[in-house]
Amino acid sequence: MGETMLDPLYQSEFFIIYAAIAAFLTGLITAMGGSGGLVITPFLISSGLPIHLAIGTAKFSSLGLWLVTLFKFNKANKIEWGFVKKLTVIAVAGSIIGSSITINLDQNIIYFVAGIALIIIAPIGMLQTNIGLLQVKYSQKRETIGYILYFFTMVFAGFFGAGAGTFALIVLTSFLGLTAIQASATNIMPLMCLTIVSSAIFMWNGYVDYKLSIIIFVGMTIGSWIGSNIAIKGGSKLVKYFALSFAFIVGVKMLLESFHFAIG
Repeated sequence: MGETMLDPLYQSEFFIIYAAIAAFLTGLITAMGGSGGLVITPFLISSGLPIHLAIGTAKFSSLGLWLVTLFKFNKANKIEWGFVKKLTVIAVAGSIIGSSITINLDQNIIYFVAGIALIIIAPIGMLQTNIGLLQVKYSQKRETIGYILYFFTMVFAGFFGAGAGTFALIVLTSFLGLTAIQASATNIMPLMCLTIVSSAIFMWNGYVDYKLSIIIFVGMTIGSWIGSNIAIKGGSKLVKYFALSFAFIVGVKMLLESFHFAIG
């Protein structure tokens, strides 16, 4: 892997503090509907961890985040449980395929694909002003298309993880008719199951730093508790526009990173 400006961080005596802050922001952003993995995973990679170890450690560490958000959103009655079973089965299948792809894939390709997808999808979601703000009942055909798109989103989630939450939010609002906050809440259980399966694959291949995971786990969990409260109070409008704005900015960053890796 080519060196980056932040490479010395992993050897720094303050690295644990930086990792804790990044983990907290990850939990906060994820709970508010953004893709927090776009904070912690690039941070770990830029700090000097190999990309597969960074992805595996981030996935394994996020289990506390999903448990907290599941509890908070369920308590607030934001989860549409009628969709959860199908979405969970799809997520698990996608995670197995996606994680297997990542183990053998070059990091430059991962960053390039993720960056392009986010840059394209975020403005489209912004332009659809009504989608994600009101719950709508769509046709069976449209829902079926939504499930197919969700499957590919979950393959991407297992494949890289960071950014998948934003893709899922757009699919669930545009094709299943959920509001943004319902989509974010309903997607928690599928993503948690996906995380368990994909984490197992990374653990089996030795791509998890367990000591570092403790710090990231705690930071993510605290951040997700605070972020869940903000999202529930702010509603679908806050969740939608926060998630899409964040996705576009990080999409540009990831695309630039892919060029950096290519020439590094």
